[in-house]
Amino acid sequence: MFIVASSGFSQRTIPDFGFIRNDSIKVKKDASNYFRNPWVGGFNSCQFSEIDLNFDGIKDLIVFDRSGNRLTTYINKGTANNADYDFNPVYKNYFPEIYSWLLLADYNCDGKEDIFTSSVLSSGAISVYKNISDTIIKFQLVETMLKATQYGNPGIEIFVSSGDIPAVSDIDGDGDLDILTFHLLGNYMQYFKNLSKELNGNCDSLTYELETNCWGHFREGDTSSAIALNQSCPYPANSSRESNNERKPRHTGSTTLAIDLNNDNLKDVIIGDIASTNITSLINGGNIGNDSMITQDANFPSYDTSLKMVSYPGIFYLDVDNDSLKDLIVSPNDYTVSENFKSIWFYKNTGTNNQPVFDFQTNDFLQNEIIDVGEGCYPVFFDYNCDSLMDFVLGNYGYWDSSYKYYENIYSYYTSNLALFENTGTKSNPEFKLITRDFANVSSLKIKSAYPAFGDLDGDGDEDILIGNSDGKLYYYENTAGTGNPASFVLNSANYSGIDVGDYSTPQIIDLNRDSKPDIVVGCKKGTILYFQNTGTTTSPVFSSTPTNNKLGNVSVIDSSITNYGYSTPCFFEDSSEYVLFCGSYGGAIFYYKNIDGNLNGNFTLIDSAFLKINEGMKTGVSCKNINNDNYPDMLIGNYAGGVSFFKGVNPTFMGIKEFKNDLSFTFNLYPNPANNIVNIDIPQLSGNKIIIVSIYNFLGKNIFNKSSSGTVSYTVDLSNFSNGIYICTLRTENNFATKKFVVLK
Repeated sequence: MFIVASSGFSQRTIPDFGFIRNDSIKVKKDASNYFRNPWVGGFNSCQFSEIDLNFDGIKDLIVFDRSGNRLTTYINKGTANNADYDFNPVYKNYFPEIYSWLLLADYNCDGKEDIFTSSVLSSGAISVYKNISDTIIKFQLVETMLKATQYGNPGIEIFVSSGDIPAVSDIDGDGDLDILTFHLLGNYMQYFKNLSKELNGNCDSLTYELETNCWGHFREGDTSSAIALNQSCPYPANSSRESNNERKPRHTGSTTLAIDLNNDNLKDVIIGDIASTNITSLINGGNIGNDSMITQDANFPSYDTSLKMVSYPGIFYLDVDNDSLKDLIVSPNDYTVSENFKSIWFYKNTGTNNQPVFDFQTNDFLQNEIIDVGEGCYPVFFDYNCDSLMDFVLGNYGYWDSSYKYYENIYSYYTSNLALFENTGTKSNPEFKLITRDFANVSSLKIKSAYPAFGDLDGDGDEDILIGNSDGKLYYYENTAGTGNPASFVLNSANYSGIDVGDYSTPQIIDLNRDSKPDIVVGCKKGTILYFQNTGTTTSPVFSSTPTNNKLGNVSVIDSSITNYGYSTPCFFEDSSEYVLFCGSYGGAIFYYKNIDGNLNGNFTLIDSAFLKINEGMKTGVSCKNINNDNYPDMLIGNYAGGVSFFKGVNPTFMGIKEFKNDLSFTFNLYPNPANNIVNIDIPQLSGNKIIIVSIYNFLGKNIFNKSSSGTVSYTVDLSNFSNGIYICTLRTENNFATKKFVVLK
């Protein structure tokens, strides 16, 4: 668990809300079995690597999901012959921001995995972070754009399409890490040889040279995944010129795993292609320096259950069941389409590491132990059985149903559902159980992006449902159960009151003008919120199809650096008898607004455009209720990967201009103050081996510096890129929190 708090520092000293991420609340997946890691947040299109996160000598698991660029971290309990992982989100804070692809590999032979990933400056290049961990995980950026000598010219960036995953492996067997990646202009594979061993006698550097443009002498098809063997090379390694018929760029996307499949000490490859539903293995029948693929299995592994997924498989080789044999994990590399509920295939290695035999185990590895409702997750609290315990319902974009290809494009059908989770705990200690994945039979509507809202629209004492969806309209289900009875819903209207917000309606039922009649607010793809006032009565509501206000509060949750759309998901709720608004967005940030009561024709006050400062993935949905009887609102956050995270409300942490210490023994020194070019941060020794996270925020609450350490540590922070102004330095451990203000004055 860790504490996060809103950081609207402007004219504020105490934030309004404090939250602790809580992964301990139990959730049953059926009558007798619990989800092991329910609150992970879902998986769609995943990449897998291993690293020892807690220094216990056992390789732990890193999962990077391209659908939202989400990184999740698991601790391996190490049980022999079992996949035995516990979700632990604390460790993700030690990793840099990752985009597009991630591979962990030890390039300098120090026994610690380093990071290879899409460049922080260019999506077509490689960044490398060196693992400099001591008592905690730490990475240092050593190559912003990894370069190689190419065509006789040094210092040219190694190209890797942002849609590809290269192979980072010792191809020539000399002990340093080489790179295989597909050529920018065509369908051949480039081999970048690492010269570290040749030049330095060790593997401590990243010195690359383009060895060949046609490694393996094979060629991918122009518009298919078909591979032709024994191909001559149109790209001489000593010239940047290509033959006339190869000038047009043709490469569109591939993933590559370099692996010895037949114990001959030559690297074979397994390839996934953007135009393919399967993976192809190629056997190397040449020799080192003259690698040549001679046979292929286009439906690998054809000797077992051949892999087949809707689009573009990514392939990973690591030991996930603690038997010292590396297994095969495959998941879609296309974040736009995935069999989102069952999209991680696990093949157990029953052979050896140099001659593996892959035995299919499951297509929902890890997913079967988390809350995952397919693609998209929109949580809403709702007491469905009227027992005064707050249950919750999860809407979704949909479960993948089927796909078809038309002119090289993949089109998919999805079926939206509502999943109901009943609170089977107590008022102070909630526990949940999955009751159904198709609450109210919503799947029969055949819609996408079902977003539920609950409220008593007809004044009969029970709560009805409005369901938004991708076409921008609203479905109305009447609750016919009566006061105090478990909900029973009947479809009443497929186009309630003629309301149409364009695309992706996300409704909420709430008496926003406080006239004791339920009103309707609706978010939409544009990122705004529309307000529909009830001009009827409590029992006979009247809503015009024309909104009372088509840009309520001037709310907009668009992040123009990502997209021109916002996909707003409003959550209005009462705090100390005043309405506040949390609103999810396409980019994943939660926007926090106040100044709502009596101001429905004015502009709401934006307090924070990145509430919580954590990334739960893109297209967030949010719901708030006090579910444990402690007077603080709790929060559910859903995301595009189809999962949900739970945050327990706590006493707001003091994060403003004055300093806060909730433990007098937990403090630090910061000097000089005011500061000019540098500021020093001294952290005293804490009892035990506690992990300390150091962060600096500017006065608008933007996080601009992060470091982590354990024990007595001193940091000198370079302020050359800091503007004049007031900054907040925070220190956090699992149980303690402290802040100091400092001023930069140049």
